[in-house]
Amino acid sequence: MAIVQGFFSTVQRVAAFNWNASDKELEAMIKSEQTRAFSAIGNFFGRLFGFIVTLGIGYGVALVVPVVGGGALANAVASKVIQEGGREVVQSFGAALLQTIGSVGNQALISSYINIRKFINGGKATEGGVDMSFSAQFERQLEGIKDQNWRAFSESASDEFVDTFWENGMIIAQEIDDAYVQAKAANEATKGKKRTVRLRPNKQIKEEMIITGAQIDVETETLSALNNYRLIANRDVGQIVGQPAEDYLTAKPLRRQLTIILKKGKKEPPWRIGSKNCKDVTVTIPDVVVGLSWRRIKDACKPYTWGKFRATANLDNGRQMAIYASNKSEAERVLKRFLTLSTAKPLSISVTEEVEKKNIALKKEPVQVFPAYATLLVRRTTTGEGRDFLDGSKLAEDLVRVDLWMDQEPKGVTFN
Repeated sequence: MAIVQGFFSTVQRVAAFNWNASDKELEAMIKSEQTRAFSAIGNFFGRLFGFIVTLGIGYGVALVVPVVGGGALANAVASKVIQEGGREVVQSFGAALLQTIGSVGNQALISSYINIRKFINGGKATEGGVDMSFSAQFERQLEGIKDQNWRAFSESASDEFVDTFWENGMIIAQEIDDAYVQAKAANEATKGKKRTVRLRPNKQIKEEMIITGAQIDVETETLSALNNYRLIANRDVGQIVGQPAEDYLTAKPLRRQLTIILKKGKKEPPWRIGSKNCKDVTVTIPDVVVGLSWRRIKDACKPYTWGKFRATANLDNGRQMAIYASNKSEAERVLKRFLTLSTAKPLSISVTEEVEKKNIALKKEPVQVFPAYATLLVRRTTTGEGRDFLDGSKLAEDLVRVDLWMDQEPKGVTFN
């Protein structure tokens, strides 16, 4: 409805605009647009302040009313005021915003027209000149018809055409608006009102999902998201892709996992090369041995050349471990070095070469990588707060992070 009304209003403005108006008359139009905008903004702030004051007074009075007064009544009064008055405040804000945008746009167009006309003509239009608006020129054309009968016919036909155009346009807009309202009401009747849920499956991890939609859809998607999270939360999905289904099903929740981050092309912080951040290379080691020392991790993740050859180890704990290197022998050597940090034993090791990438940006060009830091995840059985797993266990999680880029072991580092 608002779009159609805006269209009709724009057509009327263009038709009535005097293209031969003087600069003084155009500047007066600009000031008029400014006044209209400030008036609309004043309406909004007046309604807003009135809403806030009445809300405060109503809440306070309801709180102290004898016999029936109290927090419940105050909350009920406030809720009703917010429901009714808040809607009017929002509508007033929308009207003020549209009026301001329209006024600013009109001012910009009028100012541009003045400047263009000065550039073309090199001067100002004379005050009191002939009205050159489309509507005025059309009227002059009608008045120029010499035959009285045909002039009367043309004037009546044009007037009725304009009136019918506006009336039918409003009917069309109203029908579209009614159809939208009915469709929205029908959707709300079957699926409920539109809702937004902020979902955080694990309060120990600052990771949130926002689900928006009809109430029934939001409920369904929320349950689906929670179920999917519970299904894969204790799985290293990136490490077990491609292994046989029976191995996947027998993989138990990880109790200890070490994640090593290496940086491409830079040995020490700051992790930037010129104006760009260094890209990460991640190596995940499942079932890390107990009692790891910083020096043992440092020796296992020595710098090497990263590239397009992938070495993959199928482990006896039902998981996989993989790394990328620049050639076949280096990939196998680096993988075996990392395997010394895990209690799992390799059942088989294979090396494959990435032959082709359609996306050039994903092509693995050889580059030297250096250890940056490592994070150890330790899960312990608990009867208190923790994460529930599909095998029925409940585990608490601890994270330990240590830098690996320096040559000397940092103080106070322990891996339990």
